[in-house]
Amino acid sequence: MTAAQSAAFKATSGFAAAKFSDLVVGIVLAVLLVWGAWAITTAYKGWARGQVEKSALASLIARFSMIYLVLLAVLVS
Repeated sequence: MTAAQSAAFKATSGFAAAKFSDLVVGIVLAVLLVWGAWAITTAYKGWARGQVEKSALASLIARFSMIYLVLLAVLVS
């Protein structure tokens, strides 16, 4: 953003654009963590009942971990 755009954003919204960016990144990562907790808990319950294989549970955990780490690296940098 140019200095004029940044000043206009701050004058209109009352806070800096960088703070808004931090808020959006935080919300995205929080939603992803809640979704991951739900998915892993659901898969674990299925594994405990014998409906989900252990390899599928491990695969879900690995995929979620990789998605979270990639998004964290992309959004925070």
